[in-house]
Amino acid sequence: MFKHGLKVVAITLLCAIVAVCFVIMGMAVFAPSQLSKTYENIGVNSRAYVYAERAYEKDDSIENLVRLANLSIKLEDNEKINTRVGELILHESFNDYLQTLVTRDNYYDFLTSEYIKSCYALELYEDKVLCEKALKFATNGYRKANAIESLILVGAENSDIALLEEICLTLNNYQASGECIKTSVNRLNKDIFNLEELIQRLKTNE
Repeated sequence: MFKHGLKVVAITLLCAIVAVCFVIMGMAVFAPSQLSKTYENIGVNSRAYVYAERAYEKDDSIENLVRLANLSIKLEDNEKINTRVGELILHESFNDYLQTLVTRDNYYDFLTSEYIKSCYALELYEDKVLCEKALKFATNGYRKANAIESLILVGAENSDIALLEEICLTLNNYQASGECIKTSVNRLNKDIFNLEELIQRLKTNE
């Protein structure tokens, strides 16, 4: 009786495993995007990337490209970052996509900063292009932890005087244009002052 019970349990488990395998196989073909989300939620980012790639190949949607870019950063895979983050930032709908993000807790700025740092690390863009992109991400004021500040940090870490001078010029133009809301002026002025000091120190040490 006991052996019969174990046999029933074993058969039940086997059937369940087979059923799960069939479900996964079906999702891999018909719903790769959903399968990618499932793997990402449980922390299996390498598999999540594979199915996000399949989903993107099927529909070319920016949502799946966003997932690929995010996953490439999580995986810290430079080749994938080079391909997917580059594609995303150059995508015609990228700026529209950013506007749909929830802005509380600086999530908007954090996300864009991650992309910018990844692109800069891989030297995907010239300084001017990066500054223009970063400034767009700092619209509606000049908040803490914005993309420009992220770019300043990366430039400082690499002692990239040309980049820092380009940022300084960009910020001065931003300030002169009056696009920065009043509550952000002090922060902007402080960053410009510190940036000018940093550039001078780097030039002195050359």
